[in-house]
Amino acid sequence: MKKVISLLLALVMVICCVSVSAYASDDDEIFYEEELLRGLSDPSFTKTTDNYDGYHFVKGTKAVWTCALYDITATATKVSGNNVTFDVKFNSHIPEKYLHPTSWDCSKYEIMLYANSSWKTFYMGDTMSYTVDTSKSDGLSTSATCGMQFFRIKVQKHERNTINVPTTSKYFEGIKKNREVGYGVGGAINEFWIEDTYTLGYYVSPDYVIYKNNYRITKNSITLGTYAFESIVEYRAKGAKSWKKKTFKKNKKMILKKLKAATTYQIHPLCKIYFTDPETGEKKYTIDQVASIFSLTTIINKKPKVTSIKISKIKYGKKTINGYWESDGDWHPTETFNTASYTITVKVKKVPKKIKGLVLKIGGSAYYAKGNKKTYTYKLTYQDTKKVKGKKMTAYFAYSSNSVGSSPLGIGPAKKGTYKIKKGTYKVK
Repeated sequence: MKKVISLLLALVMVICCVSVSAYASDDDEIFYEEELLRGLSDPSFTKTTDNYDGYHFVKGTKAVWTCALYDITATATKVSGNNVTFDVKFNSHIPEKYLHPTSWDCSKYEIMLYANSSWKTFYMGDTMSYTVDTSKSDGLSTSATCGMQFFRIKVQKHERNTINVPTTSKYFEGIKKNREVGYGVGGAINEFWIEDTYTLGYYVSPDYVIYKNNYRITKNSITLGTYAFESIVEYRAKGAKSWKKKTFKKNKKMILKKLKAATTYQIHPLCKIYFTDPETGEKKYTIDQVASIFSLTTIINKKPKVTSIKISKIKYGKKTINGYWESDGDWHPTETFNTASYTITVKVKKVPKKIKGLVLKIGGSAYYAKGNKKTYTYKLTYQDTKKVKGKKMTAYFAYSSNSVGSSPLGIGPAKKGTYKIKKGTYKVK
């Protein structure tokens, strides 16, 4: 009898253990299926980054995205010039055996890495590595050649004949910008897929061309130019503690007004480049430096005090220009000119401190001598069909407040003077 009782008790224990084990398995499957549904209904994610300023990658840059279904880690393991290599790790929060694999094996996660107009596709468990050239644009970016570009990680999960979720279900309401969901038609969903996008941004600077020769300067304004972006100009009188700011619309001339004459201003042109954040759909912008800080001086509103004009090193001669057909079809006959080459030395007094040079204008020609000094020298030539020796010339002299290369910029009021193409010194009243 004791043996029979013992055998019955053992059998009961085995049955109980089997029941408990079976129940636990069912419970786990229900739990993980609910986790899958929760992941669909809650596409929100948290993002943490290390060694990343939002624009540039360095070795050790790291980003971790965590959502209800999985987490992703992207780490910059190598930096060589503009090329940055990322290792990407993917970890599902739902074990694969609970994701109802089908003959299509649709339960697998597909991970796509994208930048520089090139895709690379992986599956969960693969070793993932991708190199980004941060000097090149991303073909999916809102800015094709410059501005904010993005290294994208896309995660796609495709489920078929697994769980039935009504099309009106809360699981597809309020989908975030970084997630796209597709599903079947009819009263119930028997096939659906999700695609989530995550990004790290890098900045590609536009090729700015600054045409300094197009600057315009008056005694109370400075005109810089136009840019194909919304522009911001920071400026201040040299030595001032604070900067002023002025914003200009895209392709509008940047004109700084109400400035003081004979004043040096520090100028820092910037621009706004707008983009859309692929993760959030938010409209954002970056501030880019068009040029480093530079200085320009408004016009020095004083006429040069020219005291004398000296003519020396004169060489007289003749020059013949053979006949030729003009562009309008008329014949231009052969002409012979009398010529003179000479040196003109101009003396001035009480030179303002901020001038950069002296401009000499004769007829339709202008000549420039750099420097802040009391003596300026020019080498000139003159030709005329008539006699040139002893010819009386009228000249105008003006200070420049800036120079660009060999050209004056910011020319002030002019002083008139006369001389003859003849060796000698001529006083200017």
